[in-house]
Amino acid sequence: MEDRRRSLRWGGSLACRLSCGGESLTGQVSDLSFEGARVEVVANLPPKGSEILLTLRPERENVTLKAKVIYAERSQLGVQFCGIRSENLEVLRPFFSP
Repeated sequence: MEDRRRSLRWGGSLACRLSCGGESLTGQVSDLSFEGARVEVVANLPPKGSEILLTLRPERENVTLKAKVIYAERSQLGVQFCGIRSENLEVLRPFFSP
């Protein structure tokens, strides 16, 4: 099947913290792009449509992004980032550099 996504993707894994409705969960981010990511968590998933804060923990510095849950199934979420600021892009940019 053809991948129709337009964004460049980073296929590694990165620790994260997800906050939603007063709850905080730890997880792993994979399939990261400038537009969104897949998040794997072990606890209860926030439902589709939820707005969350996703804190990525690269080795250098943390970056917190607002995101919306696009899908939630089994132990995975698909999230779309909302309004990434330029300083956040600078933290993410090294993941996509050759």
